[in-house]
Amino acid sequence: MKRALSTFSLKNRVIFKRFRAVIIGYLVLVIFITLLTAYLGYSGSQLLHDQGFTISFLASFLEDLIFFGLLGIITLYVSVRKPEEEEFELRIRSLANGRRVIKGAQDHLSSEVKKIMTFNESMTIEIKIKSFSKEDNLLSLATKQTKHITNMCRDVKNRLNSKVKIEPGKFVDGIGGEVTYFEVKDIRNPRNNKLYVRDETVKITESIGAYESPDQYLEISEDSTVEWILAYELFGEFSPRESAKIRSNWYDINANRYTKSCKIIISHEAPTDEPIELWLKHRGAKPWYREIRLKKGEVKKFTRSVHFRPNDSISLYFPI
Repeated sequence: MKRALSTFSLKNRVIFKRFRAVIIGYLVLVIFITLLTAYLGYSGSQLLHDQGFTISFLASFLEDLIFFGLLGIITLYVSVRKPEEEEFELRIRSLANGRRVIKGAQDHLSSEVKKIMTFNESMTIEIKIKSFSKEDNLLSLATKQTKHITNMCRDVKNRLNSKVKIEPGKFVDGIGGEVTYFEVKDIRNPRNNKLYVRDETVKITESIGAYESPDQYLEISEDSTVEWILAYELFGEFSPRESAKIRSNWYDINANRYTKSCKIIISHEAPTDEPIELWLKHRGAKPWYREIRLKKGEVKKFTRSVHFRPNDSISLYFPI
């Protein structure tokens, strides 16, 4: 039944586009017959007797033409639906329209599409340099990531994978850092506000190597936005100055999904008056690079309106 409705509405859209000229022709015909009837009625005294039948026929034909023509146009207009107004499954089926595509394959496609029907409306990365020692080749960074993730569909609940993985750059006495807070909440749906909360501190030990949360999918309401907050602290090391620009670094943050804008805030909160130098790099289709020098207590902000792709990342290098 749904497939039939989809085919019907799609055909109506095609008919409406292809036969727009017919509608215009219909209006022209109505205007012509109206003027002709008026003309014959006005000059009736100068016409032959048998032309009275012609006037009566044209008047009756005009009434029927207007009535059934308008009825047909109204029916066509009501039955035509925009593509975005179709049910989600029908919108997917219009994409997977191969002759040998079975319903199970279409259902699978629908399930997979729902997993990527979200984007980061904004992403904010706050990085605090808590301590550093060039002699010991050691850094301590506190990071807070805040993402506003929007459901692209206004009529379908979509799924958001809450899985995260955090890898320290260095272990000190068997500890590489800790995850202090992780929360996902629906900011436009107060009834289902808290989707996921983990507020206990989790140590990242050398035995486990990295923190990895469960592969858990959370449901985002229709046309809604969730706030995704992750806070953690990591140990790391400085990078050799001659190779820091080209080699992969221990501090990387992936966008994970299409991202509209990104704000980066970096502050020097280490208990030392020594300034620190760092290199900030965006890896992606439109890469950019900044060399930064921070004094004690200084805060620098960078806002990027360039759109991030899912595999793009923000990297920090600390040259020595």
